[in-house]
Amino acid sequence: MVAFNESILRTLYGSVDPNVMESSLTYLRITTLYFPALALYNAGAAIFRSMGKTKVAMYISLLMNVVHVIGNYIAIFILKAGVAGVAWSSFAGFHVLV
Repeated sequence: MVAFNESILRTLYGSVDPNVMESSLTYLRITTLYFPALALYNAGAAIFRSMGKTKVAMYISLLMNVVHVIGNYIAIFILKAGVAGVAWSSFAGFHVLV
């Protein structure tokens, strides 16, 4: 994902407005950094579900989503960080809990 991000986006979306492509590249580059944390979360959630402790996975997901929504609000409306702010908010939401 890191090495071929632009070619992947161009293959998926063809020719789009340069501003849209730049924003897409920014988002993809930042979100690629938290793929390992996402993998850990999914593995942990699967373990809790297999043990029959589905509430634990649900509460962790709920907390992570609350952090994400609050982070998006701060990044978009207070910091005016745009796409990069939303991506970093997602990054922080996963790393707070992992």
